[in-house]
Amino acid sequence: TTALLTSVIENIAQVTTPGTATKTGALDFTELIAAVTAGPLFQYSGSLTTPPCAEGLTFLVLEKPMALDVRTFNTLKSVIKFNARYSQS
Repeated sequence: TTALLTSVIENIAQVTTPGTATKTGALDFTELIAAVTAGPLFQYSGSLTTPPCAEGLTFLVLEKPMALDVRTFNTLKSVIKFNARYSQS
């Protein structure tokens, strides 16, 4: 898991209801920027995977996946809850 995601999930417990906000402090995008600039990167058009499933989004996908530990995945999934792309969620 990247330092960026670690910083984000450390504050998730403070965001308990929709519309809630919290301060996270500085976020370090170094690993994400390095992965994107190293490429290759694929681009495709699609829609949100959660209601209202609005179209017109551009997805950027790295050929080489970035590491994500189980704790981080489960924490993020607990917040997102529903995803229309169930087989990939």
